[in-house]
Amino acid sequence: MFSGHNGYGLCAVPPGSSPAVLVGLDPDFCRASRDLGEIDLRVANDEDGTALVRCLPERPWAQIWPDLRHPG
Repeated sequence: MFSGHNGYGLCAVPPGSSPAVLVGLDPDFCRASRDLGEIDLRVANDEDGTALVRCLPERPWAQIWPDLRHPG
């Protein structure tokens, strides 16, 4: 699991250009994407209804990662 949220974005970058499941991100940087569904937690919180998308990135993750990091 990789995350651009807070300090996790500084830990590791996904390898190469491997496909990934995006949680709540816009798949604009994917050369191919497919909707997988959405999160249904049965609890009202920020993640409820968040989109899950399978993404094959246009460029290696190392090039995209700086734009995906978002502190707090």
